[in-house]
Amino acid sequence: MTSTPEEPIPLTRLTGRFVAPDGTALSGTISFAPPSEVTLPGSNIITSSAATVTLDSTGSFAVDLIPTDTAGMAPYGWPYTVTEKLKGQPRREYTILLPASPDPVDLADIAPVSPYAGNYRAVAGPVGPKGDKGDPGDSAAVDELHAHEADSTDVHGIADTSVLETQGGAQTKADSAQAAAEADATSKVTAHSQAADPHGDRADAASKYTPLSDARLTDARAPNGPAGGALTGTYPNPGLADATVAAFDPAGAASSAQTSAEAAAATDASNKISAHSAATDPHGDRADAASKYAPLSDARLSDARTPTAHATSHGQAGSDPVAVAQSQVTGLAPALAALLPLSGGTMTGALNTTLTQTTSVTQASLVSADTFDRYRRYADGKQEWGPGNAARDTNLYRDGVDSLRTDDSLAVSGTLRTPGGMTWRRRNLPDPTVVDSLYSGAAPTISVVQTTTPTSGYVKFAPAGVTLSGTDVTGAFTYLGAGNFQVGTGTPDNTYVLPTSRYPATRGNLTSSQAVWSLEFGTDAQIFQLRFNYQTAGAFRLSIDGRKVTDSLQPISGTTAGSTHLMTVDLGSAAPRVIRFDFYTVPFGGVYLPPAATVWSTVPNGGRFMVFGDSLSDGSTYNIGGGGGTWVHRAARFLGSNDVWDEARGGTGYITAGSYAILGDRVNADVIAWSPSRLVIWAGYNDNTGSQSSIAAAAASLYSTIKTSLPQTEVYVIGCWSPTGSPAASIVNTDSTLRTAAMGAGFPFISPLTGAAYDSAGTLVATHGAWITSANATAYIGGDGVHPNDAGHVYLARRITTSIRQLMPA
Repeated sequence: MTSTPEEPIPLTRLTGRFVAPDGTALSGTISFAPPSEVTLPGSNIITSSAATVTLDSTGSFAVDLIPTDTAGMAPYGWPYTVTEKLKGQPRREYTILLPASPDPVDLADIAPVSPYAGNYRAVAGPVGPKGDKGDPGDSAAVDELHAHEADSTDVHGIADTSVLETQGGAQTKADSAQAAAEADATSKVTAHSQAADPHGDRADAASKYTPLSDARLTDARAPNGPAGGALTGTYPNPGLADATVAAFDPAGAASSAQTSAEAAAATDASNKISAHSAATDPHGDRADAASKYAPLSDARLSDARTPTAHATSHGQAGSDPVAVAQSQVTGLAPALAALLPLSGGTMTGALNTTLTQTTSVTQASLVSADTFDRYRRYADGKQEWGPGNAARDTNLYRDGVDSLRTDDSLAVSGTLRTPGGMTWRRRNLPDPTVVDSLYSGAAPTISVVQTTTPTSGYVKFAPAGVTLSGTDVTGAFTYLGAGNFQVGTGTPDNTYVLPTSRYPATRGNLTSSQAVWSLEFGTDAQIFQLRFNYQTAGAFRLSIDGRKVTDSLQPISGTTAGSTHLMTVDLGSAAPRVIRFDFYTVPFGGVYLPPAATVWSTVPNGGRFMVFGDSLSDGSTYNIGGGGGTWVHRAARFLGSNDVWDEARGGTGYITAGSYAILGDRVNADVIAWSPSRLVIWAGYNDNTGSQSSIAAAAASLYSTIKTSLPQTEVYVIGCWSPTGSPAASIVNTDSTLRTAAMGAGFPFISPLTGAAYDSAGTLVATHGAWITSANATAYIGGDGVHPNDAGHVYLARRITTSIRQLMPA
């Protein structure tokens, strides 16, 4: 671009930015080229060379260009040709009109809307209104301009300007030439496509190849040409050559063949005659005779033979009766004397009856005129009794290992002794309002200090197994709710015990798989100090003489986790008392007592109460004290038991292992090994989205194992939990599946969905209504919408024990 310095060139700032669809800046160059030379006022000239800019790191550019609508410019309204060369993008080319503007113009505002859709040509807009008349300028310059315009020769080196074409005329001629070229090309393409052989390919192929229909390309055609070999003449009708015919000797060949055939026939006939002569029964005559005649050796042809059976003729009513006296039969008289007469008589020795079915009758008794057996005994030992004039209505039979059962009632006039255990009755249960009440005596004073040093002079009563030193003695403690207590290893864990009677039965450093258990001992001391190791999750509940001091477990305070602490309890006075601690995650290290105080063990009462299930019994973050704060301990108190075993594991079920194992894999170690007196099985919620057939099979197997291994244990099955008043279909189905399995095992069943209680025969005993409803769910269910909160566990303890009491005999 060249210009004279007399007048400044008008410029407009053009900007733009190029980015990919994901916002990434593009790189490359943008070129802006005028179409031809352009003059500006003041004789400035724009050459046709392009102005090129390179995109920066943000994909942006800025360039100053002469506006295409500059006044006085000739030609006026010409466009810039824009060429985009961007990395990774197709080359783009289009035209723009750049208006004069004091502010920057963005390329995106003047570029064609869709340059990919075709070619675009920038066109100037409509002519605006005529402006005011300008300054006429220097008259001499105007005269010079007019003279210049009138001059038709030697202008800018052009000898005759009259031959020059105007821009509009040139464009019209160019458009006409382009249209003619397009029409010519279209005509030639059409003629080419319609030509039969435009390139001569077909003619060339015809001179070099034969068509596929040529008969010579098939095998099915008549041969031609001269014949050869044994043939003479030409095809298609050759003849047999004379030499070939002369080579044959039909007569000699036939003679030789005849001789060979006769020899073979003679040999064959000789072989067949020999085989016939050597055959035992060539015509089957002997076999035919054997089927029609008796051999001479047949015993029937002799008079010395056994007569045919005719005993009936010698019978009492026969044609030839024979009378036999007892004396004529050797041993008959003593044999008859040893037999039991049909009426009366005495039998000694065993009466053995061998039958094919367990349901076969081995004995039946009637009284004259009876229409039914009054008594019947079957091969499997089952006995039945009845009135004689109607069906038998009372039974007694074997129910399992070491167990008899009746489906009716058994009245005992004397004393019924049951050394192996007995069914609990409602009248044996404590008053729930009393057993669940708080301790009414003076509130004890409790303080906790992180220390290993007890009050001076106090004697340490250590857990069994802990190494003693100085004045230490082994304490007479009663452990409840757990077993397999183990002393830890290393300092300080070697001075503490924890139980390991729950899956997976492990003992870690100051930890164990059994988090919930209880400690009891009797003492006459006013003050004692409990030695324990502080764990942040630890909790306890103190009970005195069978009454709890607090309703729920309390956090066991401490200073440094993992350190020894002493809890000092001041009871206010010295008196014989039974002290109980319910623990959750508390390693136990013994009790310190004043030197004059004594300590003794206690005896569990109410049998061993055990719960086997999931987190509904094991506890969650929505109740205090983990498993020690659930419904289990309160329900046990209502049922009169202080030996409370919580063998539940959160996340588990009949077919769901969670982080542990399914019930069937845990039952032997967690339940059967500890022989509970009463067992509540409550699971199924974690299984409800699984296969109902799998749940049914797992439940049936579990119940069978418990029934066989624990025949004396009272078992109650609770169905599938529903934390809402509108249980899903899978929960309803699981509840029904478990009820069917419980009935098959002969276990009572309680449904949380309906509150229905079924006895061991599957008979509905009572219906108390759904446990959780839309009206009470907010009060009893925790923030996760699944687990009960503290109020919910109090509520469940009462609902569950109400159903169990309903199922117990009076």
